[in-house]
Amino acid sequence: ERIGPWRLTRRVASGGMGAVFLAERADETYQQRVAIKLLRGLATTEISQRLAAERQMLAGLEHPNIARLYDGGSTPSGQPYLVMEYVDGEPLDRACCDRPLDLSQRLQLFVRICRTVQAAHARLVVHCDLKPSNILVRADNEPVLLDFGIARWLDSAAESRADRFYTPVYASPELIAGEPVGVTTDVYSLGVILVEMLADRRLGHDGQPAGAAVPLPSSWARPSCAWRKHLEGDLDAIAAKASARDPAQRYGSVEALADDIERWRTHHPVRARGG
Repeated sequence: ERIGPWRLTRRVASGGMGAVFLAERADETYQQRVAIKLLRGLATTEISQRLAAERQMLAGLEHPNIARLYDGGSTPSGQPYLVMEYVDGEPLDRACCDRPLDLSQRLQLFVRICRTVQAAHARLVVHCDLKPSNILVRADNEPVLLDFGIARWLDSAAESRADRFYTPVYASPELIAGEPVGVTTDVYSLGVILVEMLADRRLGHDGQPAGAAVPLPSSWARPSCAWRKHLEGDLDAIAAKASARDPAQRYGSVEALADDIERWRTHHPVRARGG
């Protein structure tokens, strides 16, 4: 099928927001591959206007580790869509297992993810749906973040409906409760991702009940985890601070979280231990 000048070639992902397709130019003006996200629901006039405004803001979010948003609109049937940069990479959780990445490599990768999120925060863009499937890792181990700001916009557009656009295991308590969100909302999601990367074990899919407190990496890691003994102490404290249920107990910024990881990597005292 075609959407404007783009020909859909295959479906690459599906989720709560909609479906993502790989597409290419159909008018042969030039060769380019993109990812087209077809969003759930129909585009009312208000939603179309808000989507256009959000698209304009996100189009200016230029960063080598953030997938670019090129264009968007509505299909003839009224379904909103976004045209984004196609990233050839693996989801974060799969990349950690398939490569495979050791503890040091995982922490280096996590810091690069944090620096990317912080760059977006500096432009006043909060993600609100950070999770492994929204973080692709290219062949050179560089992370690329997807859907910046889109989940936040969709959530605000869905306030009058029962469905909300987030993944519960990575969503902060305040986001689930419908309370105001901010940069510490992304800090929480990154804290959950950090626990999974350190423990080499996913949450919410392996006996961890939904809504439960985030466990410490050392307690969540299986005995077979090669670096389990290195998680006790500082790394446990960093993960616990990032994923605290109370926003006031978390790191005040993603940059502070990344800096504490760097302090651990360079054998300096971490601030999460409190002295």
